[in-house]
Amino acid sequence: MKKCIIVFITCFVFLDIVNAQDVTNDLYRDAVYVEGATKGSYYSLNYDHIFYLGQKQKISYSIGFSLLKESISFPLGLHLFTGNKQHHPELSLYVNPFIKCYKTLFNNTNTSDKYLFITPTIGYRFQSSRSNFFFKVQAGPLLSLDPASDNFWRMEPKIYPYSSVALGLAF
Repeated sequence: MKKCIIVFITCFVFLDIVNAQDVTNDLYRDAVYVEGATKGSYYSLNYDHIFYLGQKQKISYSIGFSLLKESISFPLGLHLFTGNKQHHPELSLYVNPFIKCYKTLFNNTNTSDKYLFITPTIGYRFQSSRSNFFFKVQAGPLLSLDPASDNFWRMEPKIYPYSSVALGLAF
C-alpha cells in the first residue's frame, strides 16, 4: 500500500512538473507595444510582463508612459487572460495618473490639472511563442476623477466610453 501511494505521488508530481514546463513555454513573457486610445492618454508606450502562467489563466502587469505637448501620464495595468494557443480573451484594469500642463507642476504658478483615470476593460490579445507579434484590442468604461486643486477628496467623477488598440513585439 505504501509503495502504491509513493508511486502515485511520484507520478502526480512528475506529471505536474512536465505540465508546468509545457505551460511556461506557451508564451513569450514580455512585450513592448504602442497603444492608441480614444480617451485619456491618446497614445502610450508600454511594457507588459506575464508573472503568472497557470493551466487556464495567465496574469500580467503593464507599465507605460505618454508624453504629449502639454500632458504626461503613466498608465499602470493588471491583465487576466485565458487561452492555450495564441488567441486570448482578456480582462484588464488600468489606473492612469494624468497631468495637463505638467511643465508648471512644480512652479510657483502651478496651473497644472491632475486627473486619475480608472478603466476596467474586456478585450482580445494575440500573443504566442511562435511569433513575436503582439496585438490587443479593448473596450470598456473610463472613470475620470478630477480632484479640485484645494481639496483632493472633492472629486468630480465622469464616465466616458473607452477603447484602445495596441501593436508591438513580444520576447
